[in-house]
Parts: sequence; C-alpha cells; structure tokens
Amino acid sequence: MQIDKLSSFNKRFFKKILGLHISQKRREMCRSYEDVSLATGLSPRVLRMIETGHKNLSQEQFDFFISYFELDSNSLIEMSRITHVQYLMSLYKEIDENYPA
Repeated sequence: MQIDKLSSFNKRFFKKILGLHISQKRREMCRSYEDVSLATGLSPRVLRMIETGHKNLSQEQFDFFISYFELDSNSLIEMSRITHVQYLMSLYKEIDENYPA
C-alpha cells in the first residue's frame, strides 16, 4: 500500500489521522516510545512527531508501521476517504462562504 496514494488529497490531515491511529495502536499494544524506537531506529522525539502528525513518513517507515502495529488495510483506506471528504468540504467552503464548516 502506497502512502502517497492514500494521502493524495490532503497530506496534512492524513498525517494527523494516521498519527492518532499509530498512537492508539501503540498504547493498545502496551509499547513505549522506547520500545518502538528500538524497533524502528527512530528517536522517541521523532515518534512523537509522527503520532502528532508533524512528521512525514517515508514509504519504508509507513510499511514498517503497517507491519509492526498490524494496521488493517481497510482502516487505512477509510482514513484516506476521510481526508478526501475533508478536502472536498474545504473546497466547497472556498467556493461558497455560507457552506457549513
């Protein structure tokens, strides 16, 4: 699964949703930042940035997180759909200032 295709409509929003999902999975699996850091080679600081949506993931990192946290492809596709809807809503808002936010 390619991260660029999943985040093609709104990369910023997709990063935030994905980061929240990774954070939730990490806590569900009772893994600390240090545990994940040892497995990924990324610092705990970078992991926090990923979880808060402030850091881009490379395809290699994305693939690792899918495997490590056993992320479901259906939930990833759903995240992509949510970002698409959010993108469309922002376009509608630009076109029609009375469009509900």
